Amino acid sequence: METEALKRIFDFLEAKDNKRIPLKWKLINDFDSIDDKDLFYDDNFDLYGVKIERLPDNFTVKGYLDLRLTKIKTLPDNLTVDGDLHLTALEIDSVPKNLKAHSIFAKYTTLSEKYSYKEIKDMIKEKGGEIKFLTI
Repeated sequence: METEALKRIFDFLEAKDNKRIPLKWKLINDFDSIDDKDLFYDDNFDLYGVKIERLPDNFTVKGYLDLRLTKIKTLPDNLTVDGDLHLTALEIDSVPKNLKAHSIFAKYTTLSEKYSYKEIKDMIKEKGGEIKFLTI
């Protein structure tokens, strides 16, 4: 089914039953109407292998965020992940402002190839972020 047809179906459901368009669908289809309600995800958010290129700024995930094998090259500013942030096998080579995560798994990333463990932890701290555990 085409993206426009799906969008019309979701718009209809949202108007009729107050159902929201799923955030994962919006990200996959590069849907422009990501609003403030989408910036807070109250669970694990698994995007493993999903062909997305970006996440919105100020995004908060209460569980883990799995971005492995996506096409993301930069993380959004003010990203908060209360659980694990999985970045394995991504071309991310820097951290954004105010990145907060319980732990980051960054094996086989451009970031882990360019910087040492200490340099990455220092970079996160310098940009106003926090992290407890880092695996590179």
